[in-house]
Amino acid sequence: MSLYVLDTVVLVRYTPGADYAKYIELEYSISRPPNIAVISVVTVGEILSLAFQFGWGQQKRDIIQALLSNFTIIQINDQRIIERYADIDAFSQGKHPSIKLPQRISARRAHLLVGGGSDTTAQIW
Repeated sequence: MSLYVLDTVVLVRYTPGADYAKYIELEYSISRPPNIAVISVVTVGEILSLAFQFGWGQQKRDIIQALLSNFTIIQINDQRIIERYADIDAFSQGKHPSIKLPQRISARRAHLLVGGGSDTTAQIW
């Protein structure tokens, strides 16, 4: 069994029938027992904010609401999670005091490292 905590970037691209969703399901089987996929309350807020920012119509908002209803929403008021988030966010902006971006990687491209399972990511986690 694996527990997957999905973030906003994953959910925005995880619309039903999308190639990305098919890839995630084939590679990780996140929606098949015994695996469990959850989202945080922060992700829900970010998704709803993006709906406003991107001017999503009612049909797309309904699709996103249906998608959100498929996941257990977890509270993340845990000091360890908050500290890890701070590490990852500062790292991805190239501003962490002790974890530096690899040479030739800009802060703009750092999000690929955070989601890509690199050695640098493993050090943060």
